[in-house]
Amino acid sequence: MSTVTSNNLKVLVTNTIENYEPRAELLDVSVVPDFENNAYAITIVFNVINNSDPVFLELLLNRVR
Repeated sequence: MSTVTSNNLKVLVTNTIENYEPRAELLDVSVVPDFENNAYAITIVFNVINNSDPVFLELLLNRVR
């Protein structure tokens, strides 16, 4: 768990959405490490094409093992 890993996750999420979801206009991706739970809190903000209301998607990425 480090800043480098957080930045790598942000780049990967951003690239994946931009490359594989043409219906979404990406506004922001935030990745925050949660050291106590050994997880990352990821927030994705985007607009659906033809709709100006932003959508907020919050995920918690946990370690499997």
